[in-house]
Amino acid sequence: MRRALRQFVTIARLAATETIRSPFLAAALLAALLLAGVLPLLGYIALLEKRRLVTDSLLALLLTGGSLSAMLAAVQSVGGDLRRRSAHLVLSKPVERGLWPAAKAVGVSAGLAPFWFCLALAVLWGSRTAADAYVIDDRAAGAFFVSLLAAIGLAALAGRRGRAFPAALALAAPLCFTVGFLVLGQVGFRGMSGSGWQLIDWRLLPALVMAAPGIALAAAVASALALRGEPLGALLVGGLLFVLGLMTDYLFAGGVWRVLWVALPSWLPFWSPERANWPEVGRAAAYALLYGAALHTACGAAWARKDLP
Repeated sequence: MRRALRQFVTIARLAATETIRSPFLAAALLAALLLAGVLPLLGYIALLEKRRLVTDSLLALLLTGGSLSAMLAAVQSVGGDLRRRSAHLVLSKPVERGLWPAAKAVGVSAGLAPFWFCLALAVLWGSRTAADAYVIDDRAAGAFFVSLLAAIGLAALAGRRGRAFPAALALAAPLCFTVGFLVLGQVGFRGMSGSGWQLIDWRLLPALVMAAPGIALAAAVASALALRGEPLGALLVGGLLFVLGLMTDYLFAGGVWRVLWVALPSWLPFWSPERANWPEVGRAAAYALLYGAALHTACGAAWARKDLP
């Protein structure tokens, strides 16, 4: 048991490091942050419900972008090791086959922590930028893009000193956005009463935390799909399952389709911005944990009887 736990931690740590160093994930993080900064500035959402529309859009970006990035990272990690045959070397040692993909999924989820953290701050930031229904908070918007440029600058500087840019960005982005967010809390909004902290919608916190197990579930599903050694096919099927998983309650909730409703992964438990609360967060985390464990138990048992691709 102790040896299996050490093996699990080692594989997960290596997968997390690989994820943090992935250039594709660095590009996804930059694209998501840029979009998160632009969304609150769009004129077509300057309505009485502007703030809610902005935060809902940013929450959708957090869950969708994080889940698809997790699938890409998991397919890269599992499928890449199978394609390079490095998995054969690992599994030639006394490592259980079912343990390897499960540890990979956990490691990928941990490696995506900077993505989740920065996008979660971006959602809170957007609630401040769109606090007024008609006027954009230019101070908040400016501080966001300054933080983004500072993160890119620090990562580029670290790259010139020999550090990989993606890994440097994974450290610089959370640091710069945390500093920028703390500064933003000390600055008020012209024409509105209240301090900078009071203008942020803190009711979003449960919804932000709720997205994290959804991202982890995506990594678990994709790592199981990638066991066949076909990364592109696994990624396409994973994307299809994600789309279906957002509509399971509407497509498969009744009749004979109920079997699919139970069998298919659902991302609806992680998307409830209007009714998100801490008990819902606990239920969402339990669903992700139980579904991921059941999936990898079944896949590990089936995969153990097959030759490595």
